[in-house]
Parts: sequence; C-alpha cells; structure tokens
Amino acid sequence: MNRRRWLLAAAAAMAAANAHGISLPWRMSAKAKRKVLLIAGTSLMQKLNQALAQEFLSHRRNIDIVVEKGGSLPALIALKRGAIDIAAVDRDLAVDEDDLRTRACLVARGSVGFVVNSQSPVKALSNSQLRALFLGRVGNWKQVGGPDAPVHLISRTSGSKTRAFVEDVVLAGEDIGSTAWEAATAGEMAERVAADPYAIGYLALQDKQDAMKFSYVAVDGVEATTATILSGRYPYTQSLYLVTQAIKEGLAAEFVAFAQSRAGQDIVRRLNFIPVR
Repeated sequence: MNRRRWLLAAAAAMAAANAHGISLPWRMSAKAKRKVLLIAGTSLMQKLNQALAQEFLSHRRNIDIVVEKGGSLPALIALKRGAIDIAAVDRDLAVDEDDLRTRACLVARGSVGFVVNSQSPVKALSNSQLRALFLGRVGNWKQVGGPDAPVHLISRTSGSKTRAFVEDVVLAGEDIGSTAWEAATAGEMAERVAADPYAIGYLALQDKQDAMKFSYVAVDGVEATTATILSGRYPYTQSLYLVTQAIKEGLAAEFVAFAQSRAGQDIVRRLNFIPVR
C-alpha cells in the first residue's frame, strides 16, 4: 500500500474510531511513528492548501500531510469530532460554529468579479441590476443603461464553487436563469465573454485570465481591487480560514502559523488570492 493510500485508510479509520469512541493503538508500524496532519474542507482552498503543505514539508522530516476536499460544513463537523486536524472553510463561521473549541485563522481572501466584453459600454452595475441580469429578469442591455441588444448570460456549470457563491451570495439563494449558456471551466467562460460583445459572466479572483478581451464591472460604484477586497467595500468577497481545535501549539498550529507567515502569504499571492498579512 503506498503512503497516500495508507494515510487515507488511516484517516478513515480514525474517523470511524472517533465516531464510536474507540482509541486506536497505532503500533507495530514504522509509518505510524510519523506525524500525520489531516486537512479537509472547501475545494476552493484545495490547491492553496496543497501548495502550503508542499512548502511546509520541505523543511521538516517525519511528517505526512493529507489534503482532501469535502465542503466547509462537513470539515467543521469532522474537526469537532477529532477526525481531522484542520478544516478549510471558505466563509465566516456561524455563531453556533464559532465556539471555545475552535480557533479560526484568516489566511486569505478571494472574490468573484463580473465580466463583460471589452467593447461593452457597460462599466458599472448595481447589485440589484446584477441580480436581475443573472436571474434572467433583464433580457436587453438597454434596461440597465447599455445598447439595445440581447443579454447573453454566461454561467459556470452546476457544481462549480464560483457558481454556488454567485447563487448563494449575489442571488440570495436563487438559481441562475435557465437561459444562461454554461461554461465548464473558467477559461471557457473568459473566452466566451471575450468573443461576444453582448455577454456577461463571472470569474473568481484565483481564476484570473491574462490577455483576454473583457472588462470587470464595478458593483455599486466599487471596483474589485486588493484594497476594496481587504476592506470589505467590494461586496462579493470570500474570507478563507484554516480552523483548528482551540490549541495554540502542536503540528496543526505550526501549519496555520506558516500559512500566515510571509512565506505562506507569498504562496497565497502566487495563487491569485489576496494575502491578509
């Protein structure tokens, strides 16, 4: 059994054992003497956590790190049950989640920006106009100050974290209009908008595309910049946390401290998230 499979099997065994109140005797195995750090949570942070783990391990021995995705809420539940060491969460913790047993550490910020073709005269929209456009209630650009032309709505496919954010935050839980053309990837979204003067779509900050013929629109007069995202003035901002048990020492605490260090924040920046330190 290779190391990754062994670690995943160990993680599954730990989760099952914790669920039944069983203490596992990890003996008779040389691998068991290695320290294991289990990180799971939002897929939005998976690449970031993998990059952080790779650099963290480059200066340490006898440590294994498993990074898995599975959603913010399941990860928080697993953390509180002791099945994992760190939960990766892409939102602020709810009141009933943020208790004395947890320690939430902000490591990065992201955002979702709305894009139009560079030839479009529409450079700014209000929140209510964006909602109307993406709900399919506005079908002509003239209704929001643009040309007398049909709106070509571009969305990501179902299952996309960016789409989920738009539906949850921008549309207050409603679905994107059924007339939207669906792009499988961020690159396909960008290409479609760049080729269509009447298109509107959206991109996550970490999916930044270079040399494309599109423009980001300001929302309620605020452009998505590093300053406005950090200050919270730009409305569609995501806060990304690493959440641990409320213990300020140990391997999990060391990993979080690294993520918040200058070296960790350089990795945050390299992956097109906004550093917070």
